[in-house]
Amino acid sequence: MGADRIERTSANVTYRFPDGARRLVPTNITAGKARLILQSMQDRYGATNIDPLGFTERRPGAPVIDLERLSTSEHARERFDLMRRQAGLSFQEVLIALRAPARVLWATNHAAWLYVGDRIAVSTHVDADGHACIRTVLWTSQELWDQNPRPEKVRA
Repeated sequence: MGADRIERTSANVTYRFPDGARRLVPTNITAGKARLILQSMQDRYGATNIDPLGFTERRPGAPVIDLERLSTSEHARERFDLMRRQAGLSFQEVLIALRAPARVLWATNHAAWLYVGDRIAVSTHVDADGHACIRTVLWTSQELWDQNPRPEKVRA
């Protein structure tokens, strides 16, 4: 949205927008409050296309997923079902992303591994014992997000 970070302290971050407005964001903000702030800024300045995999980095040591030690969160099951209805996502695509990913990235904002396939990225947490839990499933491009928005993101 064109903002620059102008100050960062242990308590907050201050952003300056192109029109001169400043926004102070606490560093210990909850995800819900962060979404509200982001939504208000998008309402004011317009939404920008953000790389869905933008908060990631290449990091060595990505674990190989053992399908025998894999579980799925309720959220991930809900997202898969929605994506299946919207765009025909198949369970096979999830398995391919997990077992033969095009790349594996570390998602710093979720502290999880992203196993990236053609259309999807599977966000997975792997514990010290090697048990993996799929946290969510994401589209890999802004175009796919635009074509298949989450219902809560569709405005009336």
